Amino acid sequence: MSGTVPVDLAGFDWDAVPALIRKAEKELGVEHPTSRYLVVNTASTVFESQRPGMSVYLSDAYGSAYLTADPKGKVIAAYPRED
Repeated sequence: MSGTVPVDLAGFDWDAVPALIRKAEKELGVEHPTSRYLVVNTASTVFESQRPGMSVYLSDAYGSAYLTADPKGKVIAAYPRED
């Protein structure tokens, strides 16, 4: 994508991912997820506020929810499903 900045994957704490998934399952309001996935977010020159990080998504037949974290696994924001 235009403006995407390469990210060094060695700078991510991959050991933090299981805890992020557990936190997402506990806090996002998707009781029986049918899909779970991790997205690596790169920085952007177009959207200057976009920094490297990761997002954990949970979804089911009714919708999805996600949380974002910095490369070290600190949660920045959570977007639970609204019923």
